[in-house]
Amino acid sequence: MTDSDAPAGLDATRLAAELARRLAGVVPAAVTVRAVGGELRADIDPVCGTATLLGSLLGESDDPLADLTTAILAALAAVQDAVLEATTDPWPPGLPLPHVDDSEPDRIRLGYGDAWQWALRLDDLDLRTLVAEP
Repeated sequence: MTDSDAPAGLDATRLAAELARRLAGVVPAAVTVRAVGGELRADIDPVCGTATLLGSLLGESDDPLADLTTAILAALAAVQDAVLEATTDPWPPGLPLPHVDDSEPDRIRLGYGDAWQWALRLDDLDLRTLVAEP
């Protein structure tokens, strides 16, 4: 995918909701993943956790796809850190790095590991669902 393929007007609230939906069912029970507006939160308990402010990462440059990739990687890393803090166990097993593959038009593959050997692959993101309503 090229810069021109990435849609303009990416919506942080939609991105947070889509990421939360994918991560909530796969993280250990010690962590709760949820979207709060344009934030992706990974809560360990009522007073401890992480928040990735996705809106602050989208629109940072002239390259919307690079901004989106940065935002997704930051969110995946923050969730991974929260799980590690809550459980002290590597998650996913082996502690693979977050990975984003934007080589397909209109979709992004994401998860942990790499495109050749995913340790944990999440459902693809359809870029068209991330665009703000006019």
